[in-house]
Amino acid sequence: MTQDREFSWRWAIAAAVVYMALAVVVTWPLFRGMRTQIPADLGDPLLNVWTLWWGLSRITSLDFSGYFDANIMYPHPGSLAMSEHLTTLSVLGLPFWLVSKNPVFVYNALYVLSFAAAGVGAFVLAKRLSGSVFGAFAAGLVFAFAPYRFAQDGHIQVLWSAFIPLSFYALINLCAKARVRDAVLLALFFVLQSGANMYFGLFLAVACVVVFAGFGAANGGIGRPRVWLLVFCAGAVAAVVLLPFTLPYLDVRERFGFVRQIETISSLEPRNFLGVRHFNRLWGETLARFDRPEGGLFPGAAALVLAFVGLFHRRAEPGTRPAFAVLLVAGCLISMGPRPRIEFFGTSHEGGHLYRFLYDWLPGFSGTRVPFRFHVMSMLALSVLSACGVAAVLTVLKRHASYPLVGALVLALPFEYYSVIPLSQFQRGAKPSALYERLRSLPDGPVIEFPQDAYGHVFNASVHGKKAYTPFSGMHSPLERAVNRMQSDPGWDLTIPLLESMGIRYVVVKKAHPLHAALRAAGRSGEASVEPVHDDSEGTIFEIRGRGPHFLDPSRDFYDLSAQVKMKYDLALAIRLNADNDRPVMSRTSYLPGLLRLRAGGRDVHRADVKFGLPPHSTGTELAATRAQVPFGTVFDEVCIEFGEAEFCAAPTRL
Repeated sequence: MTQDREFSWRWAIAAAVVYMALAVVVTWPLFRGMRTQIPADLGDPLLNVWTLWWGLSRITSLDFSGYFDANIMYPHPGSLAMSEHLTTLSVLGLPFWLVSKNPVFVYNALYVLSFAAAGVGAFVLAKRLSGSVFGAFAAGLVFAFAPYRFAQDGHIQVLWSAFIPLSFYALINLCAKARVRDAVLLALFFVLQSGANMYFGLFLAVACVVVFAGFGAANGGIGRPRVWLLVFCAGAVAAVVLLPFTLPYLDVRERFGFVRQIETISSLEPRNFLGVRHFNRLWGETLARFDRPEGGLFPGAAALVLAFVGLFHRRAEPGTRPAFAVLLVAGCLISMGPRPRIEFFGTSHEGGHLYRFLYDWLPGFSGTRVPFRFHVMSMLALSVLSACGVAAVLTVLKRHASYPLVGALVLALPFEYYSVIPLSQFQRGAKPSALYERLRSLPDGPVIEFPQDAYGHVFNASVHGKKAYTPFSGMHSPLERAVNRMQSDPGWDLTIPLLESMGIRYVVVKKAHPLHAALRAAGRSGEASVEPVHDDSEGTIFEIRGRGPHFLDPSRDFYDLSAQVKMKYDLALAIRLNADNDRPVMSRTSYLPGLLRLRAGGRDVHRADVKFGLPPHSTGTELAATRAQVPFGTVFDEVCIEFGEAEFCAAPTRL
């Protein structure tokens, strides 16, 4: 059925109902346990549950002071900027929060809605470009339910991609009609998408260049000053609105050195584009062997056929085929990462040139970690071309013959996409235990829990609402090693002084943990101001009274901090070796022996034999790394590595 290209609420609502029904099916039985189940595992989803709670609690209280200084990862400031802030999702989840006051319920509601929203977004864009309702419906299926989305079943921020096609919709209308309202919509959708996923904000900026070039050239918009002015204004407005959300990330990046070294970023192999998750009903047994974490990128056979046909659909909106064909290819290349190995007729080639170009030249791109997520752009391009394929079949074939064929192709999409996302039971999501209810009612003060459970304690911070030490930041600080020492050595004489210096007020310890008896004994001895304030079968809450001065400053240099706590820590080193360009390529990791020398004031203060691992296929200048134990009291201002007669020296870098 080919219609006009204008937006239609009637068709969009009808499509939304169907997509919502499919979303309930693929997430079933989540709909029956919205408070006690979580899709995927209890890792990143718990972090995102806490993030939603934090945003919702700030919005409902209208308290945005210290918005990014959230109550986890104490004592580090800016903890919200150490992951996605999900502000857009917090706003969208507000109705569910007002009804339930339960962040797990809000998370699950938004999770199910993410599929329907992505489908509707692709439907609106594809209807505009192909003019076909059937084609637009197929595009929504491809974008919202293809196997690549199930590779992200634990990342709600990646599943919320609905504003990407809506941004393209506004941009394409802006190129064609140069209306102010389209510029406003472009800025709005860009901000909403960036607020749901900062990664996608960067990716969308790259993709918008491709789409603008394709459609601007096709309809003459690229030569009209008014179009350029409106695009610039839309970008400027979006940048101004996003600035308060961007600055905290830049601050955290500067303080902690959160730049992803390109050598540490994973790359895909071409075969990963055939990968699907094992719980896909049709392809799981056959193609799961090509899957990898976040790297199952198979688009589906029916979508590939339809997209191929769509490349020859001449009645599509001018600019559609070249723009989205280029976006499809570019998306696949970028998704493969910085150094994919491509085998071709017995020869091996290293790709990743486009990714490395963006890494070097696009501000912020060096902070991204998972290049596979750029595949969302490939899949959107594929969905648009699939819509064009459906429209082409409807155009070429006779009316009475085309509908059954098109219907069969469209119905084949949910058939081969059908998956059932695994669910994790999470009874704590229904009602907090008595221990955490009691902790919530106590006067304010920082909390630490034992044994350490990063994701679980992040969720607990959404229950008790107090600042909490949680070792979830992607870095390993001396403070974290000190906390690990407390766990492994309950009799350590610096446990209480260290907790006092951290400013910890409450220590929550499970009964079976060795530290439980040590803290109780310390309180009875009178040597430390430790007193239990709650005790039940789950654990004990100890309060540390008369806390000592803070001699730990998390903003200090890694090595400055090392002089203040008498323990041992692992020193992680990374250097670059200037190897000969004609050195043979190695098929496995090799190790080079060396000597580590730590120096202070021009003299050696520590020496140790070390080995540096050189990764496979290393040529030219490569990254090598080692770990060595160094006495924590050691103070040094220079690190030197010796390899035979060669010597490399450098000042220690910040954490």
